[in-house]
Amino acid sequence: MNIKRLIENLTKDWPAKVICLCLAIFIYSFHKISTLESKTVTLPLTVISEGNLMSKSSTQSSIKVVLKTDSSHIGLINVKDLKAFIDLTPYTESGFYDVPIQLELSEDLKNIEPLEFKIKPEVVSLNLEEKVLKYIPVEAATSGEPEYGFSVSQINVIPSSVKVVGPKSVVENTSHIYTKKVIIKGAKTTFSVPTKIDNINSLIQIFPESDFRVDVEISPLISEKTYSNLIPEVVKLNEKFIISSVIPEVSVTLKGPLVNLEKLSLKNNSLYLDCSKISSIGEFEIPVLTLKFDSVSVKNISVPVIKIVVEENPELNAENNLPQNEEKIIENLNDSGSPTA
Repeated sequence: MNIKRLIENLTKDWPAKVICLCLAIFIYSFHKISTLESKTVTLPLTVISEGNLMSKSSTQSSIKVVLKTDSSHIGLINVKDLKAFIDLTPYTESGFYDVPIQLELSEDLKNIEPLEFKIKPEVVSLNLEEKVLKYIPVEAATSGEPEYGFSVSQINVIPSSVKVVGPKSVVENTSHIYTKKVIIKGAKTTFSVPTKIDNINSLIQIFPESDFRVDVEISPLISEKTYSNLIPEVVKLNEKFIISSVIPEVSVTLKGPLVNLEKLSLKNNSLYLDCSKISSIGEFEIPVLTLKFDSVSVKNISVPVIKIVVEENPELNAENNLPQNEEKIIENLNDSGSPTA
């Protein structure tokens, strides 16, 4: 009888009792939720694209996650225990998609109860395109100028190309990949420097990203300079000869490193006529010779060969004639026995 009465009491006005039970559960849950503490963290957003598609537009780099738990656990939540990512692998056709952001929890966070989280935003809108691979040449990005008088004659990057993976339209429009800045300012000798790739386009992946070397070849600037109104000096001419003709003025153009030319000044004795082989009087054609200059060569001589007229030296002959006359007078005296009037 008591059981029957109990059942009757329970089923009496049962709709009202069900409503009260639901209200009680709601109030309890609301109370529990309202007593939870919240914590907002910012996480980097990782993109997984192991399939045939990649995003052709920039993806936001980070998202926010709001986590709620009781006060005893809120201090245990650490950014390193959370990982936010989007997975493009399931998508197989190009087009626009709202890709959901997923959150991976560490085992420590999975054991926390209660724990609630909300991702902001929940999806990322992306334009997905076919993924392609291409080998692209690498160029060195340089900064500054070499020392005055020097120039960069050649730059080589080793290795000279990289493998690039990315959306088709982006990869096809990429003609070069550049290294980090290589400082050339003030350089006057050839040098090598290790460097890395400077990938400013987040839509493409580059392999390898490091272990590059840039070889910079520095060479002196080559210039020309002309010296005019120079009269070659006569050297090694036998003293019994003289040059009776006029030696003309000569212009000389030198070629060599700019810094060497700027320090060089030519005088008359920088050019000369070698007359060591002249053994008689007459006309001779003598080449114009120059002194040797450090790292500088002669490009042009306006008068490469000079015609000279060689005669006997009259002063030397006069001195030689004087003793011969005296000998003749002495001979005459000896023959006659006494001088004649």
